[in-house]
Amino acid sequence: MLLLGKGNSMRHNYKLYGDAKVLHQRVVSLSQDMQRVENGVGNIGAFVGPAEIAASERQGACSGWLFGVADHFAPSSGAYRDTLNEQEARARRNLDAATSATFEAGLAEGMTATLEQAIQNALQEVPASP
Repeated sequence: MLLLGKGNSMRHNYKLYGDAKVLHQRVVSLSQDMQRVENGVGNIGAFVGPAEIAASERQGACSGWLFGVADHFAPSSGAYRDTLNEQEARARRNLDAATSATFEAGLAEGMTATLEQAIQNALQEVPASP
């Protein structure tokens, strides 16, 4: 908002249209970046919770797939990435050797999912393990 205010001030008060235009363009660019990050963060939360549940139920493929989707949409660095990595590591500790193999396969597959595929699959009821 600070850049937007400065751009408006340059435009209205000082008639510095070129400088104001640069600031307004930067606001648009930052808004796009914020929207991308916010959407990614929302997606992360929507997939990580069920991924953790699936891991606790020893559903390696399902858990891996959901973590793969979250990984795919998460920012490449920062606090959200760190939190996701911690959650994934915690979930992995619930898996035995056989389930870990299916987790890895699911993880790789989930990392290539589109948002539409991710939403569709996440909305399907996942059967609980016996």
